[in-house]
This record gives sequence, C-alpha cells and structure tokens, in this order.
Amino acid sequence: MAKSGTLPGPLIGAAGVHYVVAELSLRGLLALPTIRNVAGVDIVVSSPDGSFFANLQVKTSQHKVNFWPISTGYQSWRGTHCYYVFLRRRNDGPGPTFDVFLERAARVAAEVDRWEARWKEIGNKPFAPCWFAVEPKTVGPLIEHREKRLKRLAAQWSAFGRSESEPIEIQAMSASGFPS
Repeated sequence: MAKSGTLPGPLIGAAGVHYVVAELSLRGLLALPTIRNVAGVDIVVSSPDGSFFANLQVKTSQHKVNFWPISTGYQSWRGTHCYYVFLRRRNDGPGPTFDVFLERAARVAAEVDRWEARWKEIGNKPFAPCWFAVEPKTVGPLIEHREKRLKRLAAQWSAFGRSESEPIEIQAMSASGFPS
C-alpha cells in the first residue's frame, strides 16, 4: 500500500472494474473485462440472448470525490452503447463498497466540453479533462440540484441492464447541464 489505507492507482482501478463486473454478473448479464490499458472499453456487457449490449469505461477513486479525470480521447468515445461508470470508495462499513454513478459517454463528452469552455471563460488555464458528478461550487447550481443529479446518476446505475427496454431514460438537458 502507498499510504496508510490507500491503494496504488492501478489496484483501485482494477478493484473498480471487478466490482462492476461482479455487480453486472449478479444481474444476469455477461460482463467481460478487457485486458488492462485497452483504450476506451474496460468492460463489454451483453444479455445472455444478445438483445442488449454495452461498452463501459470505468473510473474509480478511493476517496469520496465529485469529479474524475478522464482521458483526452473522451471526445471520440461517444457511441450509442458507450457508457462511463464512475465509482468512489466508501469506507463506512465492512468490506469494500462503492458509490456508483452511470452516464452515457456522449453526455459525459458534452458536459466536459461545456465545463472546459466555462473554465476558460472565467480566465483559468486549461487542465486535464475531468467529469464532475456535481458542478464545482463556483459555477454550479444550488445544492438541491446537486443531490437530485447524484440520485439520478445512481438510479441509472441501479437500472442498468435490468430490463428489455433502453437502460437509461434520456432526459432533456437544460443549459446548466441538469435535467429540465
């Protein structure tokens, strides 16, 4: 272990991928992790009959964060069946548990583009692309909107792959990036 209670990045990343695979397997889906460091897809998911499939990119943090760095290739990873799964480790009980949030890759890309533009607009230097589960306080909406967004993202994860219909309800996005 690096510091007391922390894991090196590659280990927490692997733990996140395997956590997602285990959860999806328990939902009756075929969830296959790709080999490490394959660009884009971390997990390929399918229903046993092949009627549902998805490609997942998993981002894991061992701390309770509200943002995750994503690769600069995010702009080209927007396919209809592409999703990001964002995990943050909770240390509030026995065993490893995670808060899990799911979002369509196209929506992640649109939000990152918008946040980067806003960041530059207020005079800040460019930084590595990040996706925010809740917007930074300096540019974000009221706290009740943040809680509503976190609940929506967690609900999308809970519903993922559990029905024959489209796994995520597409909600109209207001200019602030929150469902209208």
